[in-house]
Amino acid sequence: GINAEYGADKQVEVEKCPKPGLVETQKKELSKAVEELKVEVAQRSHEIRRLTEELNDKAKHTSYELKEIETCGEEQANLKVELVRCRSAPGHISKQVESLGK
Repeated sequence: GINAEYGADKQVEVEKCPKPGLVETQKKELSKAVEELKVEVAQRSHEIRRLTEELNDKAKHTSYELKEIETCGEEQANLKVELVRCRSAPGHISKQVESLGK
């Protein structure tokens, strides 16, 4: 009765205990996996830093190019105004000459 049940419980507990060599093997495997993950984390962190620097450099370059485009646009607008003035000058001069001749 009671002793048989108690013995069965002890047997289950003994079966649950891992074998000594198995624990050490699992510990080594886990340590190796942890080290591999540490290396991977370091590599990815380095890659993130590199990509962040690259992104910042591209953002600076884009900002510079946008300023250049803006400057060129302003210059182009000024040149268009100057061109219109130059094209209308001969007609304006002709009218002035005519008015002087009168």
